[in-house]
Order: sequence, then structure tokens, then C-alpha cells
Amino acid sequence: MAATLTGLRAGARLTGERSARDAAETFAELLDGTFGRTGHQRYRNGGGPDSALAFFDATGCHDVAPPEQLLSLRSSLARPGGGIAPGASWREDGVSWTPSTSLLGLGLARAGEREAASEILQWLAAHRTEAGSLPEKVLFDGRPAEVAPLALDGGERAADAR
Repeated sequence: MAATLTGLRAGARLTGERSARDAAETFAELLDGTFGRTGHQRYRNGGGPDSALAFFDATGCHDVAPPEQLLSLRSSLARPGGGIAPGASWREDGVSWTPSTSLLGLGLARAGEREAASEILQWLAAHRTEAGSLPEKVLFDGRPAEVAPLALDGGERAADAR
């Protein structure tokens, strides 16, 4: 929903056409009347908080959810290792997901919540692999897990090996 709203609003700005603005406004009203009714939870009718809420502020849609709701994700989705889970109904395995955690950091930064965003950025920096990349997950005890790196590190090593 965030990507669609962002695209519609960008299209309206680029074209300046009234029909494009109307489409963006209609979609925003639909979003507010469905997901907004329950506080933008994971599903239209519930499901608890979801890290995807940060996508709105991260992409510049600052009028969808108040900053307090974005800030609350840090505690409602918290994991023992310091990051967050993708959603409230996510498996209770203690795993922090770096894509969700970094998205929250970006959303908070774009919403003007610099202190909270900085805390997340520091956590991400502290949980990089030995090669300096971010793993997809961080276990409850701080060890990296699953796909690592999520960035270019593997390609750089391959080039160095030649």
C-alpha cells in the first residue's frame, strides 16, 4: 500500500494533472478507511503492528500514521537481540530481522525522529558481519544468521579472488 500511495503521489507531482491527484487522494482515502480504521495493522482487520508501517515515512508519505505510532514499533516488535521482527504475529524465536529494523530506522529518520533512528543505525552497525555487511537476521544472542551479506561484499570478494 505504501509503494502504491508513494507512486500515485509522485505521478501526481510529476504530471500536475488533476486526474493523477484525484487518484492519489482516492487511494489515500481507501487506505485510511480500511487499514487506517484499525491503526494500520498487518491485515485490514487486525493482526497487530507491522514493520511495513515504516515504509510510509521512509518513502515520504508523512501523513499516514503519527510519529508516535512509528516509535511504538520499536517496542511492540522488539526482539531480545535488539532489533525487531517484521510483525507482531511473527514467530517468537528471538530473531531480529535487519531489513525490517533498517526500514524502521529510515522511516523514523524521515519522520524527524533522529534519536530513535540513530539508536537503530548504531544497532545495525554493531551487528555487521566480520566483513562489514549486514546479515538478513541477527539471533537472540547477537550472532548473524541466514543470508549474509545482503549487500555487495560477496561480489567484492569474488573480484579480489581473481
